[in-house]
Amino acid sequence: MVLACDQPDKVRHCYEETTGAPLICGDSTVAPGPGASTPQWALVVGVVDPEGVVARAHDHGQDLVTWSDEAGRRVVRLSSPEGPAFQVRHVEQ
Repeated sequence: MVLACDQPDKVRHCYEETTGAPLICGDSTVAPGPGASTPQWALVVGVVDPEGVVARAHDHGQDLVTWSDEAGRRVVRLSSPEGPAFQVRHVEQ
């Protein structure tokens, strides 16, 4: 899970101080766009081959694919036919 907010360092510090543990399965990032101040959690899946995920999504009729760059990483956002969306990020093996 990733929390997009306007002050990710403060959020990370707050979670770590409150829980007494570092964020291992969660991350925070700056919310995209001007005025995007409402923090939002997003599901993020780490994969070795994001292009392969996109190709399979298209094979299954998935047309709602958006590519972007976040913190120097290429990120793809997939939306299901029902509406929910999630991000796919490249991870090294």
